Amino acid sequence: MTMRINPLVAFRLPSGALSVPGTIVDVDLAFGTEVCGSGRAIDVDNARNPGGEVPVYQDPTTGALVGAGGNVIRPWALEETPPRFRELRSGRSVVGWSLANNGGAAGVMTLQQTSPFGEPAIRIEIPNDTGYVDVIADDLALNNFTAGTGSLIWHVYIDDELSVKQWQVHLGNDTSLTRNITNTYNLSNNNLNRANGHHIGSLNIENATANTLLTTDQVNRFRLRFFGQPSGGGATRYVWIRGVYVPEDVTPWMVVTVDDSDLSMWTRFHPELRNRGLFGTFAIDWDNVGTNPALFVSQSQLGELYAYGHDIASHNRANTAYPDENPPTAQPSDADRLTYCTAYRYTRNLMRELGWNRCLGYHPFVQGSHDGALTDAMKAHGASVMRTTGPGTVVPFRCGLQSVFRQRQLGSGFNLATAKAWVDSAVTRKEDFFLMGHILADTASSSITWAQTDFAALLDYAISKGVRVGSVSQWANARGVVV
Repeated sequence: MTMRINPLVAFRLPSGALSVPGTIVDVDLAFGTEVCGSGRAIDVDNARNPGGEVPVYQDPTTGALVGAGGNVIRPWALEETPPRFRELRSGRSVVGWSLANNGGAAGVMTLQQTSPFGEPAIRIEIPNDTGYVDVIADDLALNNFTAGTGSLIWHVYIDDELSVKQWQVHLGNDTSLTRNITNTYNLSNNNLNRANGHHIGSLNIENATANTLLTTDQVNRFRLRFFGQPSGGGATRYVWIRGVYVPEDVTPWMVVTVDDSDLSMWTRFHPELRNRGLFGTFAIDWDNVGTNPALFVSQSQLGELYAYGHDIASHNRANTAYPDENPPTAQPSDADRLTYCTAYRYTRNLMRELGWNRCLGYHPFVQGSHDGALTDAMKAHGASVMRTTGPGTVVPFRCGLQSVFRQRQLGSGFNLATAKAWVDSAVTRKEDFFLMGHILADTASSSITWAQTDFAALLDYAISKGVRVGSVSQWANARGVVV
C-alpha cells in the first residue's frame, strides 16, 4: 500500500531520486523514505492520517528513520565521510616554516618525532615571560581569499593553557603583511577557549577583527603570533603545530541548546521544534526543576521531552559559576573544581537513574566560567563536550579532538537578521554553530530572552538553506564526537 505525501523537507527516495517540498510523491507505507533532514510531510490523499501531518524523523538514540505510522525505515548515515580539508602546510616538517622572536626571551622551533598528534610535529618553546613568538608559513598562494568562500583552518596543541595569553592569526598579501586579515584567539587571558590540548580555529571575513585585504589579493603569508604568559616556576611551556588547512564542502549544523530550567523549554521551545520534526538539547539546573510550575519545568515534562527525542543534560544544580580567575592572579583550588564537578555529577546521575542516558557527556559551563584545570577535571568526571558562553563557531574538522565549544546567543542583543546571518556564514564558511537559548517569550525582553516567532523563523530559515538542525547527540553522531 502506498500513500501520497507533500514533503516539507527534502526526501531521498529508495530509488535515489530527491523529492523536494512542493512535489507530490508516493511512499510505500511499509518502508517509507530516506530523509535528507529531520522534518514532516503532509498526507495528501488521507491514506494514513486524514487531514493531518505524517511525522518523518530520525531517532536520536538509534539513528533509525521513523516514518509513516511509526515504522522504522533504516539507519541513516548523517555524514558519508568526515569533513574534508585540503592541507596547505603540514607541521610534520619544518620545511616552509620559520620562527621570529619579537620580544622577551627567544622561542625555539624544533621538529619532534613524537607529538600529541601521534606523528612528527613542530614544537615551539614558549618562554616564561610576556613576550611574543611568531610562527610563519609563506608562499601559500591563496587566490581571491576575501572575494568568495575563503576560510583558513589552523590546528595547534597547548601543553598548558596558562603559559599562553593569546595568539593572533594573520593572513597577508606579502611577507610584510602590507594588507592582511586578522583574528585574535584568546586563551588564558579571557574566558572563551580555556582548555589544555587541541585547539582548532578558523580565520575568515566573518570572524576577522581587522581586514585590509583587497578581494583580488593573493594570500601568501600565514603568521601565528603567540603571546607568553608567566605561569610560575620558571618552566618553559610548549605549543605544537599540526598544520594549516582550507575546508572543502560540508553541510553545516545548527545545534539547538537551551540552558537552565525555564518553563518555556516545554511551552515554547518544544512546540516549535516538534512542529518541524526537530530535536534540541536541554541542559537542566536540577534544583529548580518542579519548584514553581509557573516558572520552571517539572520532572514529568522533562520526561516527555526526552521521550519525544530531545537530549536532557546536566547544567549542574544551581546557577553557581566556577570562580575562575584571569592569570597571573591566583587560580581556583582543587576543592573549587571538585565542588563544581560534584554538582555536574549529581544532576547527571539523577538523569541516569531516570533512564535519560542520551547526552550525559554534554555540559554547558555555568555562566561560561571555566579554565584548563576545570576542563581537565570535568573530562575526568565524564564530560566530553563542553560549551562556553563565548561567541563563535565550530570548525567541523577534527572537532572530536576538542573539548570546549563556543556558541551563538539567543537574546535581545541579537535580532533575527543577525541570527540569519549566522546561518549564511555557516553555509559560506563550512562551519557548524551552537545556539544558546534560555527563555522564549512574546518579545526579546532581556539578554537571555528571545521572541518565539523569531526562533520559529530562524528554524525555518536554516532548513531552507540546507543546514542540518538538531540536538547535540545528533550533531555528535554526525561528526564522530563522543558525548
